[in-house]
Amino acid sequence: LSAMLLSRYLLSRIIRKTCLKHHHSFYAIDAVIVEEGWKTTFLIRMTPLPYAVSSYLLGVTSIKVKDFIIGSFGIVINVGLWL
Repeated sequence: LSAMLLSRYLLSRIIRKTCLKHHHSFYAIDAVIVEEGWKTTFLIRMTPLPYAVSSYLLGVTSIKVKDFIIGSFGIVINVGLWL
């Protein structure tokens, strides 16, 4: 959660202005992530991408913090059931 919040409130403006200004596909992806927030977080957590990296990437989007927490908690429960 701390990596997501750090990315959201300290780095998001800088990254959006410099790197993502001309990438219109980012805004389409951002719209999908906002619409399906917790599901997208859950699915991203299932990939082999490290948690910190995915948290930083999701922090740049406009995902709600509540959806981020629910999706992250859901994967913890899912992995716990596998063990």
